[in-house]
Amino acid sequence: MSILHADFAEQFAPLDKAAFVGVTTEQNTGYVLVAGYQRLAVLIHALTVGTTLDADVEIATAVGGTDALTLKSMTQLGAADDDKLICIDIRPDELTAPAGTSATDFDYLNVEVTPSGAATVSVIVLGIPRDQPASGWDAVVS
Repeated sequence: MSILHADFAEQFAPLDKAAFVGVTTEQNTGYVLVAGYQRLAVLIHALTVGTTLDADVEIATAVGGTDALTLKSMTQLGAADDDKLICIDIRPDELTAPAGTSATDFDYLNVEVTPSGAATVSVIVLGIPRDQPASGWDAVVS
């Protein structure tokens, strides 16, 4: 079936979500299993940026952060960037053998958000399953 004719919720599965309200220190989503997904996207909605906001996508070989490595970072946002939406795209080959490490098969992903002043930020991690229909939605309206 063409992706143009399929419901979004049938193609993309929510893997993780977090809302950080008025935070002033580093916050993490916690490592989530991403093995078995053919494509990943991290959506960051910077609702309020106090001074500056950094975000990193970290990957690991185990849920506890084993062999943790920063895979991608977004450009720092400033106070003028309230209500910005950022998409960080991740291909499966980037998890197999990333540069800068001899470890392979990074199956876990964490999103780290670091504000320098009070910030309100939401994070959503979406994935396209490799071998099964997408699931994980609380409700779907077609």
